[in-house]
Amino acid sequence: MKKLMMIFFLMLSVSSNVFAASPWTTESGWSSKAVHKLGFGAKNLLLGWTTLFSEPMKHHEGAQSTMKSMGKGMMMFPMYTLEGAMHVLTFPITSLDIPIPCGGVELQ
Repeated sequence: MKKLMMIFFLMLSVSSNVFAASPWTTESGWSSKAVHKLGFGAKNLLLGWTTLFSEPMKHHEGAQSTMKSMGKGMMMFPMYTLEGAMHVLTFPITSLDIPIPCGGVELQ
């Protein structure tokens, strides 16, 4: 358990210095922020696995190779899912932002 908490806080400290703020942070008021944070976290938690397929499709017509985009999808899948879970678990604490790389899962 101590090891898991250490990993969590390490990810939190690294991610807050490298990635942009989450989209729900622009909301005003605690209740609005909490609801949007919960929705954002649930979306990434439940749909994070879709990056396994969406990343290769997104870059299929572009200059990036399919293998490279498959690797990106395999890397982003657990990241989106775990950080989505962290948003869901911490949604009442609106002062705590856990930025997700590339803004999280995109619904198209």
